[in-house]
Amino acid sequence: MDSAIAFREIWALEVIDKSFGFDIAVEEAQRAINAAHVEAESVENGVGVVKLMGRYSGFIAMYATLASRDLDCCLIPESPFFLEGPGVFFEFIQKRLKEIGHMVIVIAKGAGQELLFESQNAQEASGNKVLQDVGLWLSQKIKVCDWTRTMKFLGTEDYFARHQKMVMNLKHIDPTYMIRAVSSNASDNVYCTLLAHSAVHGAMAGWVEMMAPIFSREAWRCMWYMIQNGLIHAWGVDMQLGYCAQHLQAKRIQQKRLGPLILQSWRNIWIQLTRIERACAMAGLFVLRLMPEPIAVAILYGQHQQQTVHDNMGSGSENIAMIFNMGAGYCDVCVTATTGGVLQIKALSGSHIGGEDIVQNIMHHLLHNMDSLFLSHINNEMKAMGSLRVIAQDAVIKLSSQDVVMIDIDLENGLRICKVLGRPEFEEVNRKMFEKCESLVEQCVFAARVDVEDISDVILVGECSNIPKVKSLVLELCKKDEAYMGMDPLEAVVCSAALEGAVASGVSDPLGSLDLLTMQATPQSLGIEADGHTFVPIIPRNMTMPARKEMWFTITRDNQTEALIVVYEGEGKKVDENHILGYFKIMGIPSAPKGIPEISVCMDLDASNILRVFAGAVSPQTHQRVMPFLEVRMPTVDDGHGWCAEALVKMYGSALDLSIL
Repeated sequence: MDSAIAFREIWALEVIDKSFGFDIAVEEAQRAINAAHVEAESVENGVGVVKLMGRYSGFIAMYATLASRDLDCCLIPESPFFLEGPGVFFEFIQKRLKEIGHMVIVIAKGAGQELLFESQNAQEASGNKVLQDVGLWLSQKIKVCDWTRTMKFLGTEDYFARHQKMVMNLKHIDPTYMIRAVSSNASDNVYCTLLAHSAVHGAMAGWVEMMAPIFSREAWRCMWYMIQNGLIHAWGVDMQLGYCAQHLQAKRIQQKRLGPLILQSWRNIWIQLTRIERACAMAGLFVLRLMPEPIAVAILYGQHQQQTVHDNMGSGSENIAMIFNMGAGYCDVCVTATTGGVLQIKALSGSHIGGEDIVQNIMHHLLHNMDSLFLSHINNEMKAMGSLRVIAQDAVIKLSSQDVVMIDIDLENGLRICKVLGRPEFEEVNRKMFEKCESLVEQCVFAARVDVEDISDVILVGECSNIPKVKSLVLELCKKDEAYMGMDPLEAVVCSAALEGAVASGVSDPLGSLDLLTMQATPQSLGIEADGHTFVPIIPRNMTMPARKEMWFTITRDNQTEALIVVYEGEGKKVDENHILGYFKIMGIPSAPKGIPEISVCMDLDASNILRVFAGAVSPQTHQRVMPFLEVRMPTVDDGHGWCAEALVKMYGSALDLSIL
């Protein structure tokens, strides 16, 4: 177990916190330091020298130094040092011994190697250069024997005997191999468990040749070939593969606020079927249901309308509302109708646009050659991009409440941006983004088959709902003067999740406001790959849930006895434009010419967004099953591989096209 390795990503973000075994190594190193302190303190001019691991970095030595109160000096490879001269090492030893009469020194094995005259070109089995024993060398330099007078004639007496007339009592401790052999403690056991979760789930998602570190309670994956070539990038898994300690922290927050018996969780998501359920399960939470954020807000709105009708002692008329949700990375629109205790989701539309795109547009506008700097991987340029990003984010926030913002930033290397950015210029820079938002609203209204005049309320939620252009655009399209004020835009989704979680958990309300029947719609089309990379929808978007639909396919080759069913969601005509949910293989198709066997593929989507796919071969004449139908729940894995397209290609290779229907 060596010192932890630290790489850095573009925003000066450490990707690897520490290696496994680091905590126990620091703990054991501190024991050695304490022993050296006892030995040094018990004699006059006592010096304890402790050599620790650390070939290229002194993390163990530094952390052990911080953890100990009995240490006087720490020497690490990152900081060169000299022995003799004013204000350097030997003078510091003399001063310290005169002050307290003893001292403890820690040195990492890679420190001071340039001071050793004996250089070797030999290599260890690992390929690393063989290092000299710097601990023993340093001890010999500063200690003195009783026969100093004899050594003086030989010209080899030490510094203190020669110049300061001080007799040293030195103890050299080298706990290196003892640290390597010590058993792990509870902290390292937990850390290794998290690393294992990160690696296993990365492999299940099809990633190979990767590192799976934990940083700031989040799991990251770093491609090893990029690390070897110096192109250090990291992809934060965040909520996509959320198998990290952050979710355990979420559970702790829930238990702190609501008590220790919170075992269930309600998640709002912007994509229909994701791996969040697995992440929550690993955090000890049982997922009741998954749903898009606008549907969750629609349920809260329906509850408000239900309460209003209850207070007015009436049955109430139909209220049609539009929910526009725009966050950091996704924008979706929902049209809903509420009447008589029934909430119906009429239509949904969405796209991968959001506040992150707005910030990127501002960064490109302020610095036109941003991409070239971003790809240079030079620390100064990466630091400059991080500073520019902060300025761009701040400008977007300020322009939501004021007409102009002053930008003044020094990016170093001769780059300085001093500019007044006005709201009209900001809106022009992001014109295509706002046009896409307008298109999503129009698509949703058209799919819902309603007139804008029939829309009673417009509900704006999400961080980007505060942008004046977004707000005015949506209100103008719906011919409204103001947005619905019955809920906080930034808290609506959370409150909605809590409400639906209560409904799904069977929590009763004496006023009956929770008694709301919700009829959801499919947020995206669900289908399979067929006929040469073509996406064939089976369950279309905006179909009322629960939904069940069956389609018939056939084989593309003569005597094809097996077929690969690849399931996607999305609206693209080609499978590459959509999101893969999973795949599985059916076998036992009767041998026949192409076009003769009939393959039935049935999709069943229940009210909880759980998709099950049934597939099997049937007789062309009688439509009777000729083989057992295979039922698979999505997302799924096939033969240990993951849900991503890379794993699919790696597994089947050139035979992939031959297996598709």
